[in-house]
Amino acid sequence: MILRCGDIEPNPGPAQESSAKSEVLRRFTRCIQSELVKLIYNAKNKEIPNPNNLYENDPPGWNSFKVDIKFESVQKGRSQSFDKLVELFKREVRKMPKDIADVLNCYEKLNHSNRKTDEMEKLKFKTALENYVSRNRALKNRQTVLDNLDEELLIKALQKATEMAKLGSLASSPDGLDNVLDAINNFVDAVEHVHAELLVCGNQRRISKQNPPGFYGAAS
Repeated sequence: MILRCGDIEPNPGPAQESSAKSEVLRRFTRCIQSELVKLIYNAKNKEIPNPNNLYENDPPGWNSFKVDIKFESVQKGRSQSFDKLVELFKREVRKMPKDIADVLNCYEKLNHSNRKTDEMEKLKFKTALENYVSRNRALKNRQTVLDNLDEELLIKALQKATEMAKLGSLASSPDGLDNVLDAINNFVDAVEHVHAELLVCGNQRRISKQNPPGFYGAAS
């Protein structure tokens, strides 16, 4: 059950203090709701609405059951809407991503837990949901960085990558090395194609720095 609920660390270490059940459920539903909606649209081959308008219209199949429950964002605190969304997701998405299927299983078990439920079991479910939220937040933060990448940030990233490569923490496997080198080569090719003249000027400046005036005369 631990593996299925997303806690896949072989040695997770001592248990950390977990948030209250209601708070864990609140954060998780806010985190995953839009992902479930988008997967439903994909499963029905429908165009996904703009993120700002995602909750303006019912997703495909919403009114095929429990028609009295309105579709709306969990930001408004309507848990019934989210539970119906999970049910719709299970009905419409034939090939559910395993990580989402597993974490939804944990969500349902935690949501229906009570005082009679073993506390360690509840902690496992909470941990799985909290881990999912943390991973999702990290991915969104990384995407935000990529979406706002500029020259200054790129230079800092390359400098950091250089340090990590020297320590052996990057490109530490043959496949990893091939992938990194392919990405670097693609970047260089793109820059050379778009900024050929700038690169020529840059290479000339590099040569002049390496070989100061009088260098060739002194060597002859």
